[in-house]
Amino acid sequence: MKLPSICLCAAVPFCAAALFADEPLRARVITPEAGSALRGAIMEVEAHTTLACMGVGWTFTEPDGTSTTGFSPQRNAGQRFRYRRIVDEPGRHVFRFAMQDADGKPWLDAECRPIPPQTLAVKVRDAPAPPPPGRPRAQPAFSADRDLPDAPVEVRGGGAARPLLMTGRVEGGRMFFRPGERIAMRFRPAVPCVRIRICRVGDDGFWDEPLLDVPGDGVEAVYATDMARPGAVFVTATPVDADGAAVQGPGGRPISLTLGAIVGPDDLRGHAEGRPADFDAFWAERKRRLAAALGPADLKPPEPGNSGRFHVSIPCGEAMPSTGGYARPVDAPPKSCEAEIRFSGYNPVADAQAPVLKAGTRKIVFDFSTHGTPCGMPGDFYQRFAETNRLWQYGFELDRNRNPDTTYFRDMTMRMLAAIAFVKAQPEWDGRTLRLVGGSQGGFFALMGAALEPDVTDVVADQPWLCDLDSEPLDRMGGFHPRWTPALAYYLPYHHAPNIRARVQLSAGLADTTCTPSGILAVYHAIRSPKQIDLHQAQGHCGGIAVPEISCRFSDPGKGR
Repeated sequence: MKLPSICLCAAVPFCAAALFADEPLRARVITPEAGSALRGAIMEVEAHTTLACMGVGWTFTEPDGTSTTGFSPQRNAGQRFRYRRIVDEPGRHVFRFAMQDADGKPWLDAECRPIPPQTLAVKVRDAPAPPPPGRPRAQPAFSADRDLPDAPVEVRGGGAARPLLMTGRVEGGRMFFRPGERIAMRFRPAVPCVRIRICRVGDDGFWDEPLLDVPGDGVEAVYATDMARPGAVFVTATPVDADGAAVQGPGGRPISLTLGAIVGPDDLRGHAEGRPADFDAFWAERKRRLAAALGPADLKPPEPGNSGRFHVSIPCGEAMPSTGGYARPVDAPPKSCEAEIRFSGYNPVADAQAPVLKAGTRKIVFDFSTHGTPCGMPGDFYQRFAETNRLWQYGFELDRNRNPDTTYFRDMTMRMLAAIAFVKAQPEWDGRTLRLVGGSQGGFFALMGAALEPDVTDVVADQPWLCDLDSEPLDRMGGFHPRWTPALAYYLPYHHAPNIRARVQLSAGLADTTCTPSGILAVYHAIRSPKQIDLHQAQGHCGGIAVPEISCRFSDPGKGR
């Protein structure tokens, strides 16, 4: 099978030729946008995939024959990858792209056809002028609540000693920047290395991978970039040896650190134009059908005796029932307990167990099972169920996602609403406090539940999934999510956010490329009820580094319930 590939080249004095594939991979030479802080002649190219794949492999060859290779993972079909390189040296510079599968092998034939050579106008640009002396630098309104210390993030090894491996910081301790403003990040390796390999990605589509020289012991290496539009920028630094291999830390894992920055945080919004005209009517009808289909719940205790713990199955008119683990205080009087529903992250073999409540707890708790599978089954049951029902990439089936009533998100949402109805029907619920809690996919469910169920009073959604589902129509980088279709607009958290009446607590990691902070901030802006958001520098997806000293919280009292 032939590897689908594309080649673009430029020769100084900048005469370029490009090859295009009809489908599924296209590429072109483009000129940089105004306002870049980079100096020198820049060759900038863009590759565009139109079908789902694991990513795009690329090779950049310089006139002397030396080459740099890399792999850019695809996060959604239709993604654009942009790369730029300084091409001051005369000669022919070549970019080659190839779509790859999980093993780096070709998975689809693609014929390429040549395009006649065209002139490539490459601009030489200077850094933006600094503000006049004595004039304070304007700050985004979103950052006015708190000034962050210029404190470094530390990367340490494991074990009792926890040796220091690397530090990094954003110059000035900032998280927020204006479009076109210089963003400088400083890295200091604490292990022997020759250079630092940088990988810069962002919502503007640029992918930059320069090598920085290490100035010396205790001296920081500086990488500067900018972005001309609102969005997120992610910069990963990896110390490398003389052969270009990543330096390993204790345990044999490469040492790396990712820092992030947000450009124009007050201007981040979702795909408002994509909200269907019948959005509210669609959900009102689905809720009406669910209410008619709900059957009596089946509660089975997982152990003998009266422990207050149950495995629950709720008929809800779907192919699979709504299931989960439920716990209530033993002998709790009616209307004496708060209620909490917990949602888990993306997991094809997800299971839910009946929670164990601490003594004296006055709340009822429901752990939601994503796929409607029975609770408490042997471990291989969930593996076999996922294989039989093709759950390894659930929610990503393009054909199902073309219709809001056939997508797997509808199935999960109906089961989620059935679980909320079950909890509300419990005599122990006090009728006042109903809290939805989850991270990643669980945060998506929490936001959806609060928008569709007005009795929800509180939401905790840590780094919620699918807030950047609309990244493709917005031309933002996006994270881990299916390809955009108009049908998925019914499940976009940004469209649901204005209907939330509950108090909402969000979080976002500035190093999270799975659930990107741009989409989460857009959802934050769209919520009208009381809300707050915690932003964590250097934190990846639902884990990794979280340094309280360089985390911050913003809040808005909203309009109340």
